[in-house]
Amino acid sequence: MAIPNSVGSGLLNALSASAPVIRVTGVNVTGYYSGIQNAYGGAALTGDIIKAVSTTLNENLLFSSGKSVTLQGGFGSGFFSSQTGFTTVHSLIVGTGTLTVDRLALY
Repeated sequence: MAIPNSVGSGLLNALSASAPVIRVTGVNVTGYYSGIQNAYGGAALTGDIIKAVSTTLNENLLFSSGKSVTLQGGFGSGFFSSQTGFTTVHSLIVGTGTLTVDRLALY
């Protein structure tokens, strides 16, 4: 589920309290998503950064669209300004493309 770019800070904080919020930033895109897989789908082909809050997600990630992105986890709630922990997912497969990972754990 994509969340519009015009999300205000109050709504963003409310959303992160009830569901994980993922942010994609890049040259041509900035958006908020409810899961990492959805955020990967919304990322451009090259250079975008997917930022995830510090939480455990029951996601089996498959990155196979030939994109070159960075996945950064462990952000505190709010504005994705500091990494305070780790983001944990069930599995991660990179089929095509490249992925740079920071503060991501698998369970």
